Amino acid sequence: MRLHSFPISVSGAPLPNARLLSRTFFPDRDLENQEWTLIAMLWGQMASHDLALVPMVQIGTEGIQCCSDDGESILPARLMHPACMPIFISSEDRFYSAFSQHCMNFVRSMTTVGQDCKLSSAEQLNEVTSYLDLSPVYGSSKSTGDALRTLCGGRLKASRYKGQQHLPSVQNKTSRCDVRNSSEACYSAGDIRVNQNPQLTVLHTILLREHNRVARVLCTLNPHWDDERVYQEARRIVIAEFQHITYYEWLSIFLGN
Repeated sequence: MRLHSFPISVSGAPLPNARLLSRTFFPDRDLENQEWTLIAMLWGQMASHDLALVPMVQIGTEGIQCCSDDGESILPARLMHPACMPIFISSEDRFYSAFSQHCMNFVRSMTTVGQDCKLSSAEQLNEVTSYLDLSPVYGSSKSTGDALRTLCGGRLKASRYKGQQHLPSVQNKTSRCDVRNSSEACYSAGDIRVNQNPQLTVLHTILLREHNRVARVLCTLNPHWDDERVYQEARRIVIAEFQHITYYEWLSIFLGN
């Protein structure tokens, strides 16, 4: 048994280049859909972020670099971390050739032994809860969840801009986001991928506003409830909304009724 080794083909040779396979089987094509909007994709991204986040091997708190700083070449073997498996990019690549990039950084996922603690094949980890519980909004741990709360009226923290609620900003933006200075946007949520693309950030914002809307209604209907009760009840309701839309409206787009 090859423990903690990268996979190879049945013949013992290296597997085909991942980028070449991607270009061959999934070429870039502009296909317009007259029925469904971008939200169909974004809802799926939110659901996938809700269910899984695979941590990568790191050195302390820093990520591992397998390519040169400019991305033009793979690092020499003597400088490469054992967890590195960089992907070579051909000069024929229509997208990356425009940026003179010939190396895609790829680091293996963090692993652990099985629950029986016996030496066996590596098992992947999941940093978030594996339930559809809106962990991208509420976090996957008590400490993360508490940091997102106002602890008043059961509401989540929000920043204000032109009278509207927005996601709270990260204090140290350059450590969390790929930004040049602190004036650029970088938001905080229950999932670190909230800033991955603007559309996903918008969906996070919608769910934040929905939680706070439900919390305000519950406070009005039940003025005797404390912050914890309002927060947990509002959280249950919004999670139920998300689950209902996912199972009864979103999945039917792809699987049918």
